[in-house]
Amino acid sequence: MTKQKMTKAALDRLRTELEDLSTRGREEMAKRIGSARELGDLSENAEYHAARNDQGLMEARIRELQARIDNAIEAEGDAELVTVRPTAGGDDETYLLAPTKHERSERAMRTITPESPLGTALANGQPGDTIEVQAPGGTFTYEVLKREPWSGD
Repeated sequence: MTKQKMTKAALDRLRTELEDLSTRGREEMAKRIGSARELGDLSENAEYHAARNDQGLMEARIRELQARIDNAIEAEGDAELVTVRPTAGGDDETYLLAPTKHERSERAMRTITPESPLGTALANGQPGDTIEVQAPGGTFTYEVLKREPWSGD
């Protein structure tokens, strides 16, 4: 796995998930498998097989998280929320402009990086500015309404 840049907030979220799965997740899975095992013949026990399958998926996620953490380089820079309005009309849109693609917002907004066409335009846009974005689907124009620091919700 190649080294990947991540902000401290993204690394902290991965570490928290890894700790939860490695402790509480494994304990709950062991209980679930134990309960299913008590139901009888394992060769015909669907609950047991489902629990073992879920255990395998959880262990794969644990390995993935550990590898991502082990291969992370802490990125510099803070993420921001940027709200824009399409000049062609439509609803306001808020994006999480982050230094890495690993940032996620629980508010279900899209994460963009300065390397993307929209991210490049937003990185330089200030409230009141009109920005133009060249994208595969054409040219899009937005008015930047607001920029605010992101707390890592």
